[in-house]
Amino acid sequence: MREANEQLIRNCDALLLFYGAGDEAWRFHQQSDVKKLRTVQQGKASALEYVYLSAPISPDKELMVSLEEPNLIDALGGLSEAALAPLLAALETQR
Repeated sequence: MREANEQLIRNCDALLLFYGAGDEAWRFHQQSDVKKLRTVQQGKASALEYVYLSAPISPDKELMVSLEEPNLIDALGGLSEAALAPLLAALETQR
């Protein structure tokens, strides 16, 4: 399973990390693993990487929102079309 996921990460055009019930350490490790896999990718443009924040609300997630971290989709209060707009626009320009 892990090998299949690694291959998907290496070949994707966009990656959306769903950050729901995990804690800050989980998010850090997931993003670190993705970064390691993406650095060995040669000859391909870097994929878009976004973090999708979902409930439950936590101090770490609230801090990410207040710091306006880049490539963040704030869906703590539910998903909205406006929250997805930056990702959709980035995907459109990448075509």
